[in-house]
Amino acid sequence: MDDNNIQALDFENFDEWKEFRKSLYPENKEGKRRLVKIPVNKITPSYVKKIIERRYPFDTIFEIQNLCYINSNNLNLNDYSIFTTYDLDNVIECVKMLNDNNYNNIVQIDGMSIKKVIKANLKLQCWADEINYAKFEGRALSPLEKYLYAYKMVTQYTYYKEETNPCLSRVSTHILNDNGKNIVCLGYSNLLAELCKKIGIPCATQYLKNKEPNKSSHANSMVYIKNEKYHINGAYLADPCFDSASPTQRSKHVYSMLKLDDADKVYREINFDLVNLEETFGVLTYLPNKILYRETCLPEYERENVEDMILRKEDFGMLTCNTFNKEDLVLADMVVNHVIYPNLSNEQLCNFSIEEFVENDGKVPY
Repeated sequence: MDDNNIQALDFENFDEWKEFRKSLYPENKEGKRRLVKIPVNKITPSYVKKIIERRYPFDTIFEIQNLCYINSNNLNLNDYSIFTTYDLDNVIECVKMLNDNNYNNIVQIDGMSIKKVIKANLKLQCWADEINYAKFEGRALSPLEKYLYAYKMVTQYTYYKEETNPCLSRVSTHILNDNGKNIVCLGYSNLLAELCKKIGIPCATQYLKNKEPNKSSHANSMVYIKNEKYHINGAYLADPCFDSASPTQRSKHVYSMLKLDDADKVYREINFDLVNLEETFGVLTYLPNKILYRETCLPEYERENVEDMILRKEDFGMLTCNTFNKEDLVLADMVVNHVIYPNLSNEQLCNFSIEEFVENDGKVPY
């Protein structure tokens, strides 16, 4: 995969793009410039060849649109800006085909240059490759270890809200291009969910409603972990926003794997209700197939792990309450920290990992 020499239009501000988009045909029947929408699930060389053969004017705007899973509240359960590895390869090839035929005005649905979108997707794939091919004592990492590695990557960013452009802090391509300069709860959740899928772990964004009127809502993630080595098989809630780094401390793992009843306790105390949980779990049930057939960079051993995942909607109650030994969680984290910090002693690794699973006062809030 390569993004060199790609030419594309770019809008820094989402509101400016929305206004400009309204002036384009067919959004505006009298528009002087044409808008052509290209769904990612159709973007193949043969499809783009047909577009080119129509001989649109060279100032035509091409908008790349990715599929989103939507719950009953019309909220996205995945990030439209992140492509599977299979789709990303097609996007790169087809964008170059358009460029070779002098079509250079190509954006994602929020107006970001497709070149920047590709750059961010390649960065996330590099993160996934780092995790997928990491070794501990000559073996590949287990699913739980890989998940904790991904969690560390996402929570390294410090919370900061950009008020003028919501996309900057919520959409993964904007976050990755800005190296985490702007990120809020939904941004953390989207980033974790998309990275997890690239390492073979089903994960989706989950929403919460503030009980107080006119107060901001919240987002976290639902993740499915199956790992016989650590006696874990369940769907858990994770809140990378709560665990994120701050200017004065490194990130934590306190909220990385919450059983449903623990999550209820945590969020009730701050006036949040979890909403549409079973719909989010429903997305998890068909993610293994999508991962197998669309995430083509997964190593063969990881594909076997995904093939072993059997998730059914009727298992929601059982899998969201499955418990695990927190000592196993710390042991898995020690493995990951050894990979990242190979020069630390076992005692240092142990203390390091224990600190990651407790609040600053040394307590666990559930």
